Amino acid sequence: MTPGACIGKDNALFSQGMPHSGMSIAGKNIANPTSMLLSSVMMLRYLGLPRFADQISNALNEVLTEGKVKTQDIGGTSTTSDFTKAVIHHLWKRSFVFLFYFELFFWKNLRIMFLWEVH
Repeated sequence: MTPGACIGKDNALFSQGMPHSGMSIAGKNIANPTSMLLSSVMMLRYLGLPRFADQISNALNEVLTEGKVKTQDIGGTSTTSDFTKAVIHHLWKRSFVFLFYFELFFWKNLRIMFLWEVH
């Protein structure tokens, strides 16, 4: 559940903290997505988008605090999809954030997750 980042002078890479730790559960829909979500939060802060980072972080914290949706590694039976849907539900409930993938030519054609706030 640990995020990871390698930040250099000109480039930054954000990923889960233990890059090869989930190889045995790949494709089984049982992985805990917390580390990737927290890495995304770090990326958004790095890009100067703390408001969006806070919204995702708060939604994630709400899901973990409620304890209703838990993956196997933290004592539950929920799937990766269930956990992710719960985080998205909290995003919609509190901040009306609409997430979608958007190809943005930003720093050498880097593909990033773009957040669009709906008013």
